[in-house]
Amino acid sequence: MLTARCIWQQAEHNAFTDLIWFQQALWCVFREGSAHVSPGGAFRLLRSADLGQSWHKAALISAGDCSYAGMVLHNNTLYISYYSSHAGKTAIYFIELAIAAAALN
Repeated sequence: MLTARCIWQQAEHNAFTDLIWFQQALWCVFREGSAHVSPGGAFRLLRSADLGQSWHKAALISAGDCSYAGMVLHNNTLYISYYSSHAGKTAIYFIELAIAAAALN
């Protein structure tokens, strides 16, 4: 290991991370909530344009009871899949994010 640093701790529970290189930046997605299993959790998407030295909020994706986000990129589109449970049913969801170049500055 070369380095380890905390990049986010603004919620009581932050977990289930994924990290990817996309459009000349690192992107990190994870679940934040009040506890490991808690209603009202959401996915946070962070971006770092300086190889992880500083991180900035890119999106907050509210999804209720959500976990285990994974990311894939293709043709300037970022795809995120995740597990969620609503009204007693569980499912896998899929998000497609087209990141505009203007939003990256």
